Amino acid sequence: MRSDSETHSPATVDFADIKFAVVMVVVGLTLFFTKNFVPDAGLNRYVTDIIASFCCVAYILHRARRHPERLDEWGLTTRLSPTGRIAGAGLVVLAFAGPATLAFILGGRLSFSLSMVVSGLGYVWSAFAQEFLLCSILANALARTRLFRGAWRVPAFAGVVFGLAHLLPEGFHWPHIMMGFTALVGFTVVFYFLRFRNLWPIVALHAIGFPMLTTWMDPITRTLG
Repeated sequence: MRSDSETHSPATVDFADIKFAVVMVVVGLTLFFTKNFVPDAGLNRYVTDIIASFCCVAYILHRARRHPERLDEWGLTTRLSPTGRIAGAGLVVLAFAGPATLAFILGGRLSFSLSMVVSGLGYVWSAFAQEFLLCSILANALARTRLFRGAWRVPAFAGVVFGLAHLLPEGFHWPHIMMGFTALVGFTVVFYFLRFRNLWPIVALHAIGFPMLTTWMDPITRTLG
């Protein structure tokens, strides 16, 4: 188990990861269009999240059997330094503060219910799959290339990709707000991941922040038109 303070200097792109990412894009698009255009299939958001996470976990277990060092590369077993823990806690605070600030500015009030906690717990499946693909696979691969050398290039590109991926949110009334917010989140989490090499605070941020954003922001945007 490696510490996040150790220097990370990978030699080559792991093309097995790239192939898996391509497969997951195909799987994700298939699930998306099946769920939205073939209602008789009985797919819903929870089922598609479970399928995506199951694919990621199966891939992790398969690769880790022969290459256990990949667990550190993916940020699943890397030990966090005190600085990493503080920054990770800051991400979790951001998951509340970001949506809360937007909601308060636009709506002037906030409400909280137990259903928001339940929604966050249910969203862990999707959060893990998305962040594993974004950080452990995409960011890791890009950071190994000449084009994306430097502290800011990979986070900036990943932020754009993550924002564009949320142009088609389910039921969100102002997609440009979702796209802008998720682009900022994508930049932040990838920057954190490349610095500290730990995925779990990022998964926590995603699992908390997305339900907060949709619960607080969507009713407000619908009221505002």
